[in-house]
Amino acid sequence: MNRLTAVSVAMLVAACAWGQDITPGRTLLADDFARFTEGSADLGRLPGAEASWGKRVPIINGEPMDNAIRAGGGALTVGYASGHAPFDTGVWVEGLNIADGVISLTVGPSHMADRCNNASISYRAHTGEAAAGSRQKGAYHVDLAGDWSGSRDVILRYGGDALAVGNVAEARDRAQAHRLSVAFRGDRHSVWVDGVKVIDYWEIDAGRAAAGFVGFGGWYSIGAFDDFTLSEAVAGVERRPSVPGADGPLFFQGRPFFPIGTYNPPDEDDLDEWVAAGCNTTVLGVAGESATPEQRAAGIRASADWAAKHEVAVIWFPGMDFYSSVDGKPTVTRPEDIPPKVALLHEMLAITASDPQTFGYCTFDEPENVLYPTYKDWDQKKDQGLAEWIAEGMGWTFSTLKQTDPDAYVMPIVAWWTTYKDLAPLYDVNFPNHYPTLKEHAPLRGNLYEVVLDAALAADAARETGRIGFVYMPGIFDLMPGRWRAATLRELRYTSFAPITQGVLGVVPWRLGYCSMSYRRAVVYPVMRELSRLRPWLLGEWCDGLVTSDRDDATVEYLRRLPKRVRLVENEEKTETVEADVVPDCSHCLRRRPDNTYLLLAVNNRREPLEVTFTLSGIDGLPDHAVDYIEYASVPMADGKLTDTLEPFAVRAYVIEVR
Repeated sequence: MNRLTAVSVAMLVAACAWGQDITPGRTLLADDFARFTEGSADLGRLPGAEASWGKRVPIINGEPMDNAIRAGGGALTVGYASGHAPFDTGVWVEGLNIADGVISLTVGPSHMADRCNNASISYRAHTGEAAAGSRQKGAYHVDLAGDWSGSRDVILRYGGDALAVGNVAEARDRAQAHRLSVAFRGDRHSVWVDGVKVIDYWEIDAGRAAAGFVGFGGWYSIGAFDDFTLSEAVAGVERRPSVPGADGPLFFQGRPFFPIGTYNPPDEDDLDEWVAAGCNTTVLGVAGESATPEQRAAGIRASADWAAKHEVAVIWFPGMDFYSSVDGKPTVTRPEDIPPKVALLHEMLAITASDPQTFGYCTFDEPENVLYPTYKDWDQKKDQGLAEWIAEGMGWTFSTLKQTDPDAYVMPIVAWWTTYKDLAPLYDVNFPNHYPTLKEHAPLRGNLYEVVLDAALAADAARETGRIGFVYMPGIFDLMPGRWRAATLRELRYTSFAPITQGVLGVVPWRLGYCSMSYRRAVVYPVMRELSRLRPWLLGEWCDGLVTSDRDDATVEYLRRLPKRVRLVENEEKTETVEADVVPDCSHCLRRRPDNTYLLLAVNNRREPLEVTFTLSGIDGLPDHAVDYIEYASVPMADGKLTDTLEPFAVRAYVIEVR
C-alpha cells in the first residue's frame, strides 16, 4: 500500500518533462560514402576533415579480415565472420574525441537472409575499438535490435549494462532502412528512430560524461550503413525540480539522485567499505561559534575536498545555535538576534553555495523537542500551535539559505509526526527519523511498523503543502546509551526499506558515529549494499497503481490502533491511540526502470509470517517468474499474480523482467 499512489501520474509527467529536447547544431563531421563508387576496404579520411576512419574487424589466423568492412556503391557494408572474434565489428572516427553531440546514421538493409542488420552507435568511448564495437566497456552504445517482437527494440547501454529501452514497432523488416539518431549532452541521452523519440534517459552515475571516441557497427550481422553525421549538441531548456511544489526525484550535480548514506562520514578504516556499499551522501558538521572564522572556513574546505575526492553529496549541518534564550531556556529567534546569525550563515554559504558537493543543509535537529518547554499556548492548539510558532519564528533560516543557494535542499530533522505539515515552511525536503528498536522488545517483536506510519505522514505532509518530499533516517547505533538497542540486520533492512513503499526520496540512517566497526560491517553496510543495488529502479517511474495485494488492509489490532501523538522526548511519551488505516498488513510499491524491468518492493508489517498474493495489471509481456534481489530467489508468476510467504517484518525486492 502506497500513500502516494495519487501522485504517481504526476511523478511520471515530471520524469518526462525534465527538459526540452537536445537538438543538432553545427555539423562537425559527415560522410555519405558517395565517393565510393567502386568497392574499397580503405576508408581513408572523412570528407573535408582531418579525422579518418578506423576499423574493428575479425581476426583470422592472426590477420585482420580487412574486407569485412568495405565501402562501395555509395554506402558502407559492415560484416563479421562466423567463428572468428570479434563479432561486434564496426568503424570509429580516429582523430576526434567529443563529450556532447548528436549522431545520426542510416541503418540500411541486411545482407543476410535470416536476420536483420543489428546496428549500434557508440560514443564517449575510452578507445576507438570500444567505439567500433557493441557492449564494450567504457562506452555508451545504442543498439538497434533485430527482434522487435517485445519491448526492447532499441537499447541504450553503458558497456554491457542496459540502461534504457525503447519500443518502435511490432516487427522489423530486414530489408527496410531506418534512421537512427542519438543526442547526448551532460547526463541526458535521447534516441530517435525514423524521427520518433523512443528513449529519453538521464544518467544516474557520475564519471561518464567525459569526451571520447564515436563510431558505429553491427552485432553478429552483415548490413549496409549510410549518411553518417556528427553535430554539436544544442541544449534544450532544462530545469532542476528543487523548488517547493516540484515532484521528485532529487537532483545532485544535474543528475537524478537517490541519496543513500549515513549521518556522519566513515572513518579511514572503513571508508572503502562505506563507498563500496554504495553510500553517496553524508551529513557533515560545520565548526561552531567557538571556532574562529578561519578555522570554520578551513574545516568546510577540508570536508568539501574529502567529499569531492570520494564523489559524496554533502548535507551541511551548521554548527551554530539558531535559537534565542529566555530565562535560560531556548526559544524562537528574537528579531534582534537574527542579523548576527544570518551573518554566520552567510559566512558558511560563501564557501558551500558554490561548492559542487553541496546537496543540502540540515538546519535543525528536532526543534519541537528543544522548544516545546518554552511554548506558552500548548493547551490551545497543542502540536499544531507549537509547529506554527516555530515556523514563524525560525522562518528566517529557510529564506536565508534559499536566497543564497537556491538549488540546495533545506532539510531539517522534524521530530514529531503531527508537526510535519505545519513545519513545512522550514523545509524543501523533510528529514524524519524514528527508532522503534527498544531494549524492552526482543528482535522482530517491537513496533517496527511505526516507520510506515511515520513515512506515510511525512508523504502526506509533503503532498498537502507542496514540498518536494522526504528523505528517511532510520536508526543505526550500538554504542548509544538510553532505552534503545541496536537494530538487527533484518530489523534495519525493514526500517530502511519500508519507508520506500510510502514514497521516500532517499535513505540516510542516523548515526554512524554511534556504530562500532563490527556493527557497521555486520549490519549497516550489508543493508546499504542492498539499497544501492536497487537504485536504478528507485529513480524510475512510479507505477504503484498497477499492483494490488490481498493484504492491503490491516487485519490485526496492533496495526488498526496507532499513536495519535508521540512527543519524542525520553520519559515523556504520553500516547493516545486512535483508529487508523495507514499501515496495512503488507506495504508495497512498484517502480519501472528505463530498461523496462519492474521492481515490486514489498514489506510485511506484521510480527507474524504472512502469505501474500500480488496482482499486477496493465503490463504486457509479464514473465513466468520474478527474482527477489534480497535473497536472489526465483518466485513463480502466473497470469500477473505472484504469491509468497513473508517472514515477520520481511522485505522482498522482486525484479520482474517483461518480454
